[in-house]
Amino acid sequence: MDPSECLEKGLTAYRRGNFKKAFAMLSTETLIDDPTAQYLLGRMYYDGKGTRQSYELAIHLYKGAASKDCAAAMKSLGWMYEFGKGVPQSYEDAVRWYRRGAILGDASCQGYLGDMYQYGKGVGQSYYMAIIWYSLSAEQHNDYGLKKLGFMYRDGKGVEQSYERAADLFMMSAEQGNTDAMRGLGWMFETGKGGPIL
Repeated sequence: MDPSECLEKGLTAYRRGNFKKAFAMLSTETLIDDPTAQYLLGRMYYDGKGTRQSYELAIHLYKGAASKDCAAAMKSLGWMYEFGKGVPQSYEDAVRWYRRGAILGDASCQGYLGDMYQYGKGVGQSYYMAIIWYSLSAEQHNDYGLKKLGFMYRDGKGVEQSYERAADLFMMSAEQGNTDAMRGLGWMFETGKGGPIL
């Protein structure tokens, strides 16, 4: 079986939740250097789906995929370092991985890097930089970036407070199913902030 066919069958099995088949297809010798296969195998090791659970093997595979510019793997590595999953907790390493993915244009990495600046984790606290990264994420219609930018506008952090802008951002995020944005929007309805939305 050629690598592209093997990858497609592995992806299909993964999407259908057939993790044992996905693991078998994606771990073939022909896909040993494929970043998509490495990333998905890393996820399966992280979750223990289709194989035994192992943070160490997940990290190894994520690093392999990240070395080939897989932003999703960079996001996963950032998360693991931020929360100390399988590695010593390190905000600085989390920032490094989130930044690499953010520079590649990954909207999730941009949102998470915004968090690091907003809360001063691994970098100097800066609402200005948080707004930049949240805005880049929101421009790609990422529900997380939209929600976070909405809270910044609601609370007037790094931007001039605007309930109307916050409501618009919460609405766009909520339409994608983001429950935090729904709660933010609910608070605005309850308190009458942001003017008429519908």
